Amino acid sequence: MSGTDAIGWTHVEGPMSPQLGLGSVAWAIRRMNRAVSSVHLFDDIVLAGDWDGCLTAWDVEGNRLWSMDVGDRVGRIMALSRGTIGCTSGLDISEITMDGDLRWSTGLEGTSDHLVEYRGDTLCATSAVWSIEHGDFMEGALWCLDSEGQILHVEHFDERPWDLLSSDAIVYLALAHPRSGLLYGDTDGMCHIPLGESPATALQLLDGTLFVGTSGGEIWSIDQSADSPTDVFDPIHEEETGVQIMATRDTDLLIATETDVLLLDSDSEVCWRWSAPTMIEGMDVGFKMGSNPLVVVFHGRDAMATLTFLNAIDGEVVGHLNAESTIHCLHLTEDFLVLGLDSGEVYILQGDLLARRLSKDEISLETEAKAIEERSSMLARLRALRKDE
Repeated sequence: MSGTDAIGWTHVEGPMSPQLGLGSVAWAIRRMNRAVSSVHLFDDIVLAGDWDGCLTAWDVEGNRLWSMDVGDRVGRIMALSRGTIGCTSGLDISEITMDGDLRWSTGLEGTSDHLVEYRGDTLCATSAVWSIEHGDFMEGALWCLDSEGQILHVEHFDERPWDLLSSDAIVYLALAHPRSGLLYGDTDGMCHIPLGESPATALQLLDGTLFVGTSGGEIWSIDQSADSPTDVFDPIHEEETGVQIMATRDTDLLIATETDVLLLDSDSEVCWRWSAPTMIEGMDVGFKMGSNPLVVVFHGRDAMATLTFLNAIDGEVVGHLNAESTIHCLHLTEDFLVLGLDSGEVYILQGDLLARRLSKDEISLETEAKAIEERSSMLARLRALRKDE
């Protein structure tokens, strides 16, 4: 059974199976014209950007709020503390209002990737220049911009930055070859910390400690309060494959390598480990089905693309979903999870609905259809009331 409800979202239902498809459990589905490159969830807004530079916003009822062209592939979407949207796209970084109005757009010297806030209302972005001769990104830069998009400071270096993080008045950059390691500092200048020979690929802050993961599988820790943060001697943990992503849950550090997801406690001991059957592409933590937070992992590409849910407490597998197209991006809250696919679909998953669909005590399709119909009717009445105000 499938259909489109009164608010424009497509709901797809089908029989339960050992491994379901995303469409059979989705709260809602939207489609874009090109592959989805970035997604973001606000309190009541779903944002998605694609490879052609289209940025679209919907409300949680499924109504399209606005759509705009930001020029090129949308890289990073984030909510800014001043109540607006920060966005990187191709060579540009932009600030957009929640109503879809462009406040400003500033061009950089290379492809813009990462974006963070720094010292309150300052934005920091990274860029990298593609070298035709080497067939790779080479020269990198860190850009600091004020609230009107004016460039305050630019720091150039010979490496591509793989990750960017900010803490109070300091920014941190994970560097590729030739130097690798870490750059840190402010608008007065940057300092370099060597961390072995492998490029740094992921950064994470936890309780005053900066963790740095590398393509060689090392995890380094740096005390932010130390007088000499350059005194880093040995990694606290080593994996056989490169570190892709790091996240935190309470006092624990979650690590996604190319093949595994593992949890390190405050003593750097491995509490649990899950090995993926295909290459890990992304990971985050915090989505809930019931009371326990879940680690959400997407792995594999094309027809092998899969979404796996792990219990964050013990690493046990809660369930799998088939994607049928490569998943490019993910963003989550406790209640909702949004995914962007290569095929152009934007999938929204809701915790309670997903828990029912994955439950062994399956509710009937008739009961589920009735719940969707009642929700659609309620939302239609709410819209009618708003029009009469």
